[in-house]
Amino acid sequence: MPERRLLDATRLFAVLPDEVRDALRDQMEPRTYERGEILFRQGDPATELFVVVEGRRYGHIFDPRTGRPVPAWGSVTVVARDPLLADILSTALLVLGPEAALAWARERPEIGVLVLEDHGGGVRSRWSPGLEAFLVQDSTLVRGG
Repeated sequence: MPERRLLDATRLFAVLPDEVRDALRDQMEPRTYERGEILFRQGDPATELFVVVEGRRYGHIFDPRTGRPVPAWGSVTVVARDPLLADILSTALLVLGPEAALAWARERPEIGVLVLEDHGGGVRSRWSPGLEAFLVQDSTLVRGG
């Protein structure tokens, strides 16, 4: 089983107890790719960390409701006064998905949320009203001399 070899042979996971590695294996979602298939390009939104073994991709963000990896739909950026809160929320909102993330953010004007979604080979960007408070409205470069 490639999944067993992957976790056992990777130092990051090899130090974990067998029962923890077994639980991770149960939650992994293998995806198969053809040789030479492009998985991502420079500048693509970073939506997940994954490992590719023998043409299969394994992600690292799991939906606690299902125990399965979150589908790669796009990315979430959160801006808040507290950077730890922004970090935690970006992962939680990614798990919720784009519609639920934006609905949640609309109710919280003190937090800015940017959602970038894979959209027919391109990227669709949407954001919450709270994000605008964190943006620079007008910038003028004044040169001396």
